[in-house]
Amino acid sequence: PSAVLAPNGTVALFATHADGDLWLDDQTAAGGSFAGWAKIAASGDMTGTHASIVAPNGTIATFTHTISGDVQLVGQSAAGGAFSASHDLGHGGSPFVADPLVTLAPNGTVVLFARGADNNHYESNQATQGGTFTAWLKL
Repeated sequence: PSAVLAPNGTVALFATHADGDLWLDDQTAAGGSFAGWAKIAASGDMTGTHASIVAPNGTIATFTHTISGDVQLVGQSAAGGAFSASHDLGHGGSPFVADPLVTLAPNGTVVLFARGADNNHYESNQATQGGTFTAWLKL
């Protein structure tokens, strides 16, 4: 699983279940017990370990690659809110074969990196905080 520390001090864990869907287990209060695993996005195509991040506005986003080689995003539209259905971000010139990496740029936008089957690395980022992601660029 991947873990993030939410702005309210709770820990959220994300994992891909054997069924290919995204599951979440989070604390009910900071330092408290965990609520138990629950499916938050049904894809059937997710694989590997999620890369998760807390954006400057307090929302959580998690990214994973799929069996078909795309990157999928599941995130909150508001801090502490429900998670969206999975959103496909596609792939670069080659299907992705490894877990994506995620980081924040100095301007607070989310930046993604992934490795394609062609062994090249690709990057996609938000044009603005909370905005849509650019097309994948081969590095």
